[in-house]
Order: sequence, then structure tokens, then C-alpha cells
Amino acid sequence: MSPRHLYSIEVENITVHRCSLTEIACDVKIYITNRTPVRVTINRIPFTLTFTEPGNGAIHCLGTGEARPVTIAPGGVAGISVPVAIRNHAAIFLMTATPGNRHPVKIQGRALVDAKITELEIPFEQMITIPPLLRK
Repeated sequence: MSPRHLYSIEVENITVHRCSLTEIACDVKIYITNRTPVRVTINRIPFTLTFTEPGNGAIHCLGTGEARPVTIAPGGVAGISVPVAIRNHAAIFLMTATPGNRHPVKIQGRALVDAKITELEIPFEQMITIPPLLRK
């Protein structure tokens, strides 16, 4: 069984906490499911938040995040919130490049599972829609 079948990573949402003159402070909520019969530690979960420009397909980075280590019980699920700062110029570019009221963004990353002598890499990718506050 491949490591992808033993663990799953799902992004639930992005929550905006505050806006400043230079950036928008957000939290990305991630759930990790451990389908193994043993407790596991996820050493880190680095990810990138991007959007694809309609028309030309250019990919633009909105921000990056990295989760702290988390231990998950056998058959358990852990929910973590990861802070991400989106620079205002990137948010403005997103709003002008994707007209309308829905702005899909991609969260792409990997979970690094502690396997004692090495790390198992579990890639993940998910599309979500940014919250309304970012569209105003």
C-alpha cells in the first residue's frame, strides 16, 4: 500500500484575520487523517497558495505556509490552522485577473511523515475559493 493510501490531507478553508496596508493575514485550515494502526508524527507540511490567470494560464504565488509538527493517533484525524500572509499586491492582482465573485486558488504541498529512519512524502493539491473579505 502506498503512503498516499495511509494518510489523507484535506484543506477545509481560508479564514481572514486582519488586513494591513501591506498584507492580509489568513489561516489555512488543514485536516490530516491517519489510516494506520500506529501513532504517527507529521514533521512538517509546507505548501504554496497559487492562482492561475485565465486566458494565458500564468501561475501566480499568493503566499506560502508551513505547519508545525503534529502527532496523530491511530485511525485519528488532526485539524491544524496554518498562518499565511498574502501580500496586498498579489490579492489585488488576483481580483483584477479573475473577474466575477469567485476566485479559485490552488493549495499544493506535501506532508512529511516521520518514518524514524526517513520521511515519507505525501503530496496533496486542492482547489478552494477565497473568502469574501479578500474580494472586497
